[in-house]
Amino acid sequence: MVIFAEKVFTLLPLTTDLNLIKKMIDQIKLGPLGDGTNIGDALALAVGRLIQSQAKNKVIILLTDGVSNVGALTHCKQRNGG
Repeated sequence: MVIFAEKVFTLLPLTTDLNLIKKMIDQIKLGPLGDGTNIGDALALAVGRLIQSQAKNKVIILLTDGVSNVGALTHCKQRNGG
């Protein structure tokens, strides 16, 4: 589980322990992660974590306000006409 605002942080390694996931979600506090939305770096970290996984199926679920306004990957052009 990767959480992000201006900064990006791995809150929890890959797990199927639903009770632990729920507990960690209840404890999320984004204030220390700064202002802004760093979608690019968050996705890059999530992909990096999945690359390390030996799981057969890999999925990233992105929950965001949709406005990426900070981070190293904020202003990358899209491949399809960006």
